[in-house]
Amino acid sequence: MILVLTTAMAPAAEAPWLQNYFDANGGCGSHRLAFNRLTTISIDVRRGAEKGRDPDVFGKAASEWSDQDIADAVDLYIKCEAQIDARSRRCAPGGSNCPTGPDQATMNLARGYERDLRDIVLGVRERLGVQQRQEAARQAQEAALAIRKQKMAEDAARLRQQELADQTARDRAAAAEAARRAEIEELRIAEAVKQGGRGSHGTRSGGAPAGRDQKQN
Repeated sequence: MILVLTTAMAPAAEAPWLQNYFDANGGCGSHRLAFNRLTTISIDVRRGAEKGRDPDVFGKAASEWSDQDIADAVDLYIKCEAQIDARSRRCAPGGSNCPTGPDQATMNLARGYERDLRDIVLGVRERLGVQQRQEAARQAQEAALAIRKQKMAEDAARLRQQELADQTARDRAAAAEAARRAEIEELRIAEAVKQGGRGSHGTRSGGAPAGRDQKQN
């Protein structure tokens, strides 16, 4: 929320940015409206209506205000009131009818605006601090989740590699067993063929003499 001023201004504020803002927007006269709107901003901040925002107060983000900025703003208000009072009295510098200082009503209002400014600045800082902590926590959770996902992916990849290695080992073992059995079968067949050859030769040798005996008889 930006506070807009529209009239002429008294010299005063120690902070150049604050003085420059008021000068650029008119100055004293409408300063009361500008300061009165601080109460609305303060209420909005307390209620959370400014959630997610850093309200603009007199041309500067509330979170960037310092204690000196607050003191300068209050001092500017008092000096503007003094200038308006002097004009209304038409007093000459040093005249007897010139006010010697701010009256009690002005001081009460100034203290109220000081409270509003502090409520705004501290409220926004606290809220932004909470948001920053929440954002940091969210980022940390996302980072932890990313790490977990990466670890799960790496574990799954290692598991697949191990499964492939185990299957390769099983395939090699099965191939070796098949080769061993084939070799045994070849040896068995070769031995059977060899034994069969020996049996045929023995039958022919034993049959001839029997035939000769029969012929002689």
